[in-house]
Amino acid sequence: NRNDYLVLFSSGTTGHPKAILLSQKNKYERSIYAGKLYKFNRNECVILNYSLNHSVGQRLLFMGLLHSGKIILMKNHNPYKWYELCKLYNVSFSIVVSFHIKKFLKLKLNLNSLNKLKNLVSVSDVLEDNIRKKLLKYNFNFHEIYGTAEISTITNIKHRKNSKNKSVGKILDYGKIKILNDKFKVVKNGEIGQIACKSQLMFKKYYLNNYETKKSLHNGYFLTGDMGYIKNNFLYFSGRSKNIIRISGITIYPEEIEKKLKKLNCIKNCIIQGVYDENLGERIKAIIISDPKNEYKIYQYCIKNLEIYKIPSEFKFVEKFKTSNLGKIIRS
Repeated sequence: NRNDYLVLFSSGTTGHPKAILLSQKNKYERSIYAGKLYKFNRNECVILNYSLNHSVGQRLLFMGLLHSGKIILMKNHNPYKWYELCKLYNVSFSIVVSFHIKKFLKLKLNLNSLNKLKNLVSVSDVLEDNIRKKLLKYNFNFHEIYGTAEISTITNIKHRKNSKNKSVGKILDYGKIKILNDKFKVVKNGEIGQIACKSQLMFKKYYLNNYETKKSLHNGYFLTGDMGYIKNNFLYFSGRSKNIIRISGITIYPEEIEKKLKKLNCIKNCIIQGVYDENLGERIKAIIISDPKNEYKIYQYCIKNLEIYKIPSEFKFVEKFKTSNLGKIIRS
């Protein structure tokens, strides 16, 4: 019955994943469109390396089943195991979260030995420029996409060598994107606002949660909670609206500061948060994976590379961050 439903889950980066209701027909159509996007044929081999209760796992499963390809199942994601299975079974297609892509590079896995890999797709967080450049040295096609479990993929970009395009992709034919301000009015082209998406592949509703369903929609568009802008039909990601910090009326995007700090070799990873301040409204706190002995060095780096109002007033050092089952950092 094409009206039967599947229940999938959002990534839960806020610590509260939501159950998403999709029809079997919707999931079928998502997989057909994905197959067309990546030019699937009957000889494809897909590696399924994520849980089937999440949209990424479901996407990989259905793409393999519906396009007459082979599917390699992994019980748990492990970089070395993924690499060995790709080599052993001549995997041609893989979707990998950005967190795991960085691990592949850190472990110095020889991705060029994956002779049959045609397309590697990065999902979840936007990759840093230096990571993109490293991936472009390999022989496979490297894609980044933007989308959510609620709307499916809405943009795609196949990066090319020497390309200066830093977007998260061109808006796909079956989707529409508006950039809205706080009053839900469309902003001018190139201005930052909330990303709102509409697609024939949108979800039906949140399971047993009509309140969240209604709150997430505006005039038929899904409110992603992400901030960005559109330029020449390409979408550029700025950050999460929930993460925005406002200091004395100035809007600050934590992701911008995080990107700068990650360029410092002694910082393995970091999160920028806003904390309450009686006089300023908020102030900036940096939570960093690094040796606490590096605090002075990090502070001096901030002074040289950040505007004065973006310099953290507090540094906290930790050994690791809590992550979702897809490897995305849970910021709360």
